[in-house]
Amino acid sequence: MTHHRSGSALPPLWDRLDWQRTPLGSPRHWPAELMGAAELMVGCLFPMAILWGREHLLLYNPAFSALLGAKHPGGLGRPVAVTWPVDEAVTRRVWQGESVKFEDHPCPLTRRGYAEETYFTLSYSPVRDGQGAVCGVLVTALETTAQVLALRRAETLRCHAEALGDVQTVGAFLARAASFQAGADVPWLSVHFAADPDFPDTLRAALHGARPVTVQWERAAGQCGPALVVPVDGLVPGATPGVVVLGLNERVPLDDPYRAFLVHYARQAQATLMRVQSHDHLALHRSLEVERGALRAFMEFMEAVGDAADLDTLTRQAAAVLQARYPDAAIQAGRPPGSDPDGAASLVLPVTGRGGAEAHGAVALRLFEPGSVQGEARAAQLAYGTPADGGLLTVVMPGSGGWTDRDRTVFQAVGRGLQLALSRVQTVQRLAQDREALSAFMQFTELAADSSDVRTLAVRAAEVLRSTLPASSAVYLERMDSGWVAREMSGVTDEALVQQLRRGLPLTEPTLELAVGRREATYLEGEAITGQAPPHPYRTAALYPLFPPDAPVGILGIGSVDRAHWSDRDRAVFQAVGKSFRLALTRAAHLEQIGRQRERLADLNAELGQVIAQAARTLEAPARYLSHWLTDGTGGKDLSAEPFDPLIVQDEVSRLRGAARDLQGLAALETHPPRQDLISLRDVFGAAQDRSAAAGVTWQVGPLPIVRGDAALLAQALEVLLGFTLSPTRGVRFVGVHSLDLENEVRIVIEDDGLGLSSEEASTLFDLTVRSAQRVPLMDGGSLGQVRRILARQGGWAWAEARLSGAAVVLALPKQEEVHAMEALFMDEGDERR
Repeated sequence: MTHHRSGSALPPLWDRLDWQRTPLGSPRHWPAELMGAAELMVGCLFPMAILWGREHLLLYNPAFSALLGAKHPGGLGRPVAVTWPVDEAVTRRVWQGESVKFEDHPCPLTRRGYAEETYFTLSYSPVRDGQGAVCGVLVTALETTAQVLALRRAETLRCHAEALGDVQTVGAFLARAASFQAGADVPWLSVHFAADPDFPDTLRAALHGARPVTVQWERAAGQCGPALVVPVDGLVPGATPGVVVLGLNERVPLDDPYRAFLVHYARQAQATLMRVQSHDHLALHRSLEVERGALRAFMEFMEAVGDAADLDTLTRQAAAVLQARYPDAAIQAGRPPGSDPDGAASLVLPVTGRGGAEAHGAVALRLFEPGSVQGEARAAQLAYGTPADGGLLTVVMPGSGGWTDRDRTVFQAVGRGLQLALSRVQTVQRLAQDREALSAFMQFTELAADSSDVRTLAVRAAEVLRSTLPASSAVYLERMDSGWVAREMSGVTDEALVQQLRRGLPLTEPTLELAVGRREATYLEGEAITGQAPPHPYRTAALYPLFPPDAPVGILGIGSVDRAHWSDRDRAVFQAVGKSFRLALTRAAHLEQIGRQRERLADLNAELGQVIAQAARTLEAPARYLSHWLTDGTGGKDLSAEPFDPLIVQDEVSRLRGAARDLQGLAALETHPPRQDLISLRDVFGAAQDRSAAAGVTWQVGPLPIVRGDAALLAQALEVLLGFTLSPTRGVRFVGVHSLDLENEVRIVIEDDGLGLSSEEASTLFDLTVRSAQRVPLMDGGSLGQVRRILARQGGWAWAEARLSGAAVVLALPKQEEVHAMEALFMDEGDERR
């Protein structure tokens, strides 16, 4: 082993280093192979290092120490892993005697306090001993970070320029700038214009700065990072419209080359912004010129039209305006073609009106370039109205050349003028139709004002319809169990059809089902009317479904034997009469309901008078008996004539208390503010059944609906009612409860197998006067009259049905559509779960 000699060319630092504290020990005891390699390495001007032994103990020359930064000189004599990243796969190949080279190899180093992105051209060679065995690795490292980053940044600038090359608008520029992935050197960017109301205040200082500034920028929620803010100039010299905020690569120092690259990147964006702004200004100028020409054409047409309201006048004025604009053109007026010629470029200008495109539904412009339809001439077609009621202006221009944007806007301006004029015509026609519909509505309303009879209303509706519309016949049908039956017919001459309508059409008749399902006026024309049964002579028909409350569903229908289609005026009048008919039926139903309510109120008032009289009779006897014992004998009977009996006094006091309880219950019922709760009748009957606790009674409770009312009052009414039903004197062994769903109410039927009721008993069952001297057995302490009063307060009623065996009591409650719909939803969900 050769020892280190004094005076050798090793660096002075090595003499000052305490080698005894390193695994290599003192250089005086290094092997000759290591010392020779070290002397060779120290004399080289390129960065070189030695990885000695299997532990890869690190030695390096002064040029290599410049690459290590703060890790020099602590890495000397230490394992290389703590100082320099070495791939074990590479060193394994070198230990096998192979030399390895890498160019521009990424080799991150932490030499400035962070993991820096660096690149090196590396050479790994084996160091051999005297026997040729590998005892170390000689590393030559040439840093190429600057060259790699320069090439990458040049490619980034090229791609950025290509990406911005086809941008034509500011919006496209912003979208492209936000979406373009610049790579590691510009991980993100954003553009901010000073004129924007949300321009960040932290960037205003950078708007007029001489140099770009570095800031900490929040690019996303909770994500901050360093960024370079570069101001960008605008189209006007000296103006600064905004800034470009460029995110920085935190693994690369912001040196002069990096800063110059970022500024160049921002200047590319600035150049694109100036280009698109110039393009926008030029396009705006051209657009203004075109719009001025279009405005002149529009004004000329509107002045020529004036207040014209017919289609021919509008057509002539539009042709005159176009002829003045194009003196050499041939202009013709005709009908819209059945199909578009090839080569047409179409622009549709819709006319919006009630019900969509109607009498003059749209204006359409079609331009044909030379050679498409007129040889070398170019042509334009301006179509307006509908195929049944419209026209077509054709303009043929001789000579070569195509249509310009100015030509297009002139045609569009005339088309918009036609559109407005046709809309005005539509408005005038609709006003006339509305006047006729209102007149028919008022006429029918006047005729129906003094009647609530459905048939009379149907007769008068038919009179109005046949006098104001081209209707051959009118009919009113009602939905019965047997089918759709005619309640009134007017003008129906086909005897077979008359007999069919009197017998009734099937409930499944498709046309009537369609109208009822849609719940709106339905019009049948052409193919829709020819295939209907039964056979009839009508070419058109119209149906208006009627859904009056508390009345059967009906349909008002009209038919015409010579009308090909229904006009807007026909439809407006028919719908006005149908709506008035429905209102009249609704009024009749309300009047009938008011009559029933008055009758029920009269019954309740009579019952209230009876209960007061009954209470007076109930109180009179105990009062007379007790007052006898309170007299002083001066004006009364002899006290010894009737001995004092405590039992009789107790009975009389009980009668007084019972009457007081009844009056208190009545008062509480009348003053209790009713609630509007959602009530499950099944739950209410279940609770009443549990409280009744009748031994030996079998219950059968079917599906019961949800209603809206006062749950406490309804529970009280059922408790009193079940007290009557389960009275021991009636001998009930079976109770059944089910519901009936009618058009506007829900009925709950309570049936039992106990003592039957005669017709007199059934009619007086809920009479408040029946308490103790009655023939119908009652539950002590309760009055069935309360049941009827409770139901009446909730819009319902109660009655009993006479039967020889058993009893049936019916409770009727009003049905509300929203509750009924919610109940159906719950039932559907229950079916799905099952």
